[in-house]
Amino acid sequence: MRRIAEELGVGTMSIYYYVSGKDQLLDLMQDEVLREFHIPPGELSEDWRQALAQILRRTRDAFREHPWCLKNIRPQFGPHAFRHIEQSLSIFSGLDLPLAKVNEMIAVADEFVMGFVIAENAWSEAVQRSGLPRDEYEKAVRQRIEALAEDGEIPHLAAMAAEDMEQLPHDRRFETGLGWLLAGMEAEIGQSAKSKRSRRT
Repeated sequence: MRRIAEELGVGTMSIYYYVSGKDQLLDLMQDEVLREFHIPPGELSEDWRQALAQILRRTRDAFREHPWCLKNIRPQFGPHAFRHIEQSLSIFSGLDLPLAKVNEMIAVADEFVMGFVIAENAWSEAVQRSGLPRDEYEKAVRQRIEALAEDGEIPHLAAMAAEDMEQLPHDRRFETGLGWLLAGMEAEIGQSAKSKRSRRT
């Protein structure tokens, strides 16, 4: 709070005229970040798969731009949070799905992005802390695995490290995971529709 007051050129106590404390300030800051999740009118695809992919890519971009947000993540109840949820719900509105199922899908999709960006940031920070180029850091990790593999306790991991596989770029890995996520949802939606038809007959 003191640092913010210094940047604004006001007294620290002046901040408390607008917010009750750090927690409320973080809530307001995170809700402002959620504004960036929103796809402008007319840009959102009418196909639910493409629309969800648009939202998840936009979500990832926002979290990457504001990495502090994921280190202070909390349930959000601000206007931009609700607009984000509303837009996410809207893309499933043309499907005959229970709202509980839609809620689960949106939650899983959001958690996929959050988990991915947390891991992505952690890896990038580890490389940066090492002071090594990325390829040299990955080589050092493989060497560490090989050293631990000598006792025979991690044979599967050792076999993978021995393949000298190239670490996929984050963008490619995200798109791969996104494709699997959408395929799983599509299969679930198809199964749900099949079950409904069976009950009707």
